[in-house]
Amino acid sequence: MQKTFEEFLNNKHADQYKGIKDNMSDDFNNWSEQLETEEIIEYVKEYTQRLRVEIKREIFISKLGDRIYIPMPDGKKQIWELKAIEEDL
Repeated sequence: MQKTFEEFLNNKHADQYKGIKDNMSDDFNNWSEQLETEEIIEYVKEYTQRLRVEIKREIFISKLGDRIYIPMPDGKKQIWELKAIEEDL
């Protein structure tokens, strides 16, 4: 997950960029300055949705008895036995 909205936008720009790496920073500045309001709103919505998913994932990591259940993005749960984790420590 990108830490900031600017990093998110940098990745969006990189996905569509077709140039040499040396010019990428300048092109990003030009690209971001030319974004329409509607495009920015759509990027903000996508970024905040990704943040929500990440935050929910962290919140729902819960200790239940001797197991930790971690919801995964595909909807399945990953289960870790606490005893196995403690042995690794």
